[in-house]
Amino acid sequence: MYAQFFGNYLLSHGITKEQLMHAMQEANNEHPKLGTLAMHAGYMSASEVDRVIIMQTHEDKRFGELAIREGYLTEACLLYTSDAADEL
Repeated sequence: MYAQFFGNYLLSHGITKEQLMHAMQEANNEHPKLGTLAMHAGYMSASEVDRVIIMQTHEDKRFGELAIREGYLTEACLLYTSDAADEL
C-alpha cells in the first residue's frame, strides 16, 4: 500500500509513468515478493497469497506476520523463504 502512495507521489513530482513502471519492474526482478517465493516453494497457493495481500490493505502488518497468523505459513517456512530470498 505504501508503494502505491509513493508511486503517486513520484508521479505528481515529475517522474513519468514509464520511468515508474521501469523502476518497479527492476525492484521486482531484484527482490521477489515473499508471497511469490512462498508459492514457488509450495508453502502457499496463489489464492492464499491473494488473501494475505488483501488483508494488508486493511491492516498495517507484514506479509509473513499475517500469513503465520492465518495458518498459511509456519515460522520455520517463513525463515526458510526469507533466507532463500537473501541468496537471490
